Amino acid sequence: MKKTILYILLALAASACIYPYDADLDTEVPERLVVAGDILIGEQTQIDLGYVMPLGTNPYTERRTPPEASVVVENDLGQAFRGTKVRDGRYIVDTENAPENARYRLMVRLEDNREYITPWSGVNQEPEIRDITYQVNDSQMQLFCSLNGRDSLWNFSWEYDEVWEYHAYFIPDLLYDYQNGEYVVQRKFSDYYFCWNSRSSVEPCLATADGLSENSVVNNNFLNINRSDDRLNYYYSIQLKVRGLSSDARKYMEHMMSLSNGTGDLFTPTPSEMRGNITCVGNPEEQVVGFVSVCKRSFQRIFIHTENIYKCPEYPDGLLFYPQPDEDGNYNLDNLFNYSSPVFYELPEPNATNVRWGPKRCVDCRAWGGTKTRPEWWPNNDV
Repeated sequence: MKKTILYILLALAASACIYPYDADLDTEVPERLVVAGDILIGEQTQIDLGYVMPLGTNPYTERRTPPEASVVVENDLGQAFRGTKVRDGRYIVDTENAPENARYRLMVRLEDNREYITPWSGVNQEPEIRDITYQVNDSQMQLFCSLNGRDSLWNFSWEYDEVWEYHAYFIPDLLYDYQNGEYVVQRKFSDYYFCWNSRSSVEPCLATADGLSENSVVNNNFLNINRSDDRLNYYYSIQLKVRGLSSDARKYMEHMMSLSNGTGDLFTPTPSEMRGNITCVGNPEEQVVGFVSVCKRSFQRIFIHTENIYKCPEYPDGLLFYPQPDEDGNYNLDNLFNYSSPVFYELPEPNATNVRWGPKRCVDCRAWGGTKTRPEWWPNNDV
């Protein structure tokens, strides 16, 4: 019996790129191992293991526990780099000092002694990130990248990490002392005005120079951010991480992307023709999901002052209000403090009727989802 399946997610080039699709598949899908990740020379390698889930499996209650395994990266110089389990299904291999002038393969041995290997592969050449630029129009900030290949490198994949500094709407005139039920005046200072937040890319990131006269990609628009997005509130940074791909790896990714149109899940069934480069030693016909490349990535980070780009989606002053008494004349500030905070008061002293309150996000940046942890490499000294 055939049935339409809804989603698939494949971790391409160690990034969690999400690809859903509609395809006619057998509802009975045999157990299939998933191997996600690339061998990254010059940094740590992350390998994720799991199983394809049969159609109809509840991913929260019926998902199979990832297999216990021995994960090893070998090279043809006789070196072996053993992985360390950091959580169920995830292994970290220290390949930071692995030499570039070698060929590598991944070996995975499950606890039932089934063994899986990838073919020996040289290190894909490291691309050059020529620049990262941005443009601003009425509605968006658009980010572009230009990449250069090296010699025979014509295919590129990338991911990115975003970090942004933002601030609350106001620095309050006063605080509310919940324990004593009273206002405390302060001098225009707040511990919770500046915060930082971050996110990593989840969308497919792929480009090729095949068919062009030069192996380069120029002004590729890889990210658009709405100007009302909180990421543009004050100060924004993005780090691009680019790797080179072989033709086979690119074709595998393109095939996955051709079936994609939304969001899916890593271990849902995949069509049988999606063969990667992972082979079961004892049973070469066994279908394994994944394609493991050997790469050395390039990195580049930029910073953008975005305070003048940002279009606040709401009118902050319109969020403020004066507390109202209940039918007994009580202001119940303790209850109000559960979801609001005092912001401003009218001179000379705050009292029950002259203090304007607002939602906590008005004065506490943590209410926006970020933290007070400023990255060590951040270029200013805001606290």
